Amino acid sequence: MEQSITDTFISIIELNNEALKPADNSDHHTRQCFDPWPLLQLQILFEQLVLFPITQNPNNLKAVNSTIHTRLRKFKQGRIRELYEESRLVVSKTPLEEAEAPVQIQRSAQIAADLDNYKSANSRLTKHAPVALINETNLHVLNNLHPPSLNRKCIKPQLRTRSGGTRRKFSCTPQSIIHTLSHLNRGKATGIQCDSLDIYIKSARRLNLNDTKDLRKAKAIAGFFNKVINGEIPEQFKIFLRQTYLVALEKDPEDKTKLRPLGVPSAIRRIASIIALREYTPVIAEHLLPHNYAIGVNGGVDLVIKSVQLSVDKYIIEPEQHGRFPSRALVSLDITNMFNAVSRERLRELIAERFPTLEPFADVIYEDAGETFVRLQDGTWNIIPVTEGFSQGCPFSPTFAAIVLNDILSKIQPQLDARAKHRLLQGDKGDD
Repeated sequence: MEQSITDTFISIIELNNEALKPADNSDHHTRQCFDPWPLLQLQILFEQLVLFPITQNPNNLKAVNSTIHTRLRKFKQGRIRELYEESRLVVSKTPLEEAEAPVQIQRSAQIAADLDNYKSANSRLTKHAPVALINETNLHVLNNLHPPSLNRKCIKPQLRTRSGGTRRKFSCTPQSIIHTLSHLNRGKATGIQCDSLDIYIKSARRLNLNDTKDLRKAKAIAGFFNKVINGEIPEQFKIFLRQTYLVALEKDPEDKTKLRPLGVPSAIRRIASIIALREYTPVIAEHLLPHNYAIGVNGGVDLVIKSVQLSVDKYIIEPEQHGRFPSRALVSLDITNMFNAVSRERLRELIAERFPTLEPFADVIYEDAGETFVRLQDGTWNIIPVTEGFSQGCPFSPTFAAIVLNDILSKIQPQLDARAKHRLLQGDKGDD
């Protein structure tokens, strides 16, 4: 059954690669019959149409397989509306109803462990926090996380290669993309359309690249994500990729306004970001040094933590233990709500200047405003417009934020160096 599911899903990807090819006649771009968006929706909604919950005999494996087989047959026959209407009959619990009968922590952790996602299993056991109920008393907290656009009104530069031709496109091989997908963890949260990483992971793991047919399928998956990263997709698809599902966890059960937001972009956006990051992390890491050791540096965070700990012991704790004043002071800054406070426009300028191959993908997800969907406790939805900052849950957000922060630090560092040099000339060996 799983083979039939993944084969059908990959066939949709192959179909979309054909649909995304540029039209021979430029006039065709404006004609509805050449619009690839309806076919792209089949890929986005595939799990929702074929794998939606089975309400009758859900524990009977034979009955489940029979039901899925019937849905697959309907899908292949083009009975999409029928499947869609059937899926609408399944009504999920509201957050308030789920809170009244929460999933047991041990069971939730076991589900993650059964999918070989041991990091999530451990986190669910040791760092459990209940999902917060969002209503009129705390919705403003989530709204305030998304500030209005800085509206710098800068003109985005139009860059070309030195030869004057078109910009080099991002390209990742089928082998690299299948390797990346095969090593992702299953059981992660689904996107706003119930689209998961799992269907892509399972499809990749079933492929044998030494087989001619499977290699063709791998090329189709690679071709699709290369198109996404290169921005060769219609505007309606870009709007979808800018949408994020947001759920908040309780930080303090006594204060319902203390929330920890968790964003979940679409599966396609997360995978495209991971693929691009795998290719570009070494280059970006070199660019960020020496101001950032957390991204792309093996053991970089541990290096910084250990260096700080040793410095604190040597210059602060040890002198105090011997009755002397410390010769150093440690200043630690935590930028509040950093992801949402960074200028998208400045990021796109830096990407265009430093990493032009990534410019189309940065434009896909940040050239225009996005939307964050929040489910309220009564089951209704609230949409928060997002015009600034980077999406929670997007794998690229930490790197994008670091690129902009590095731009600030690289301008401050010469001033600090000059001040330190002046201090040394005055005989003061203090450092910062």
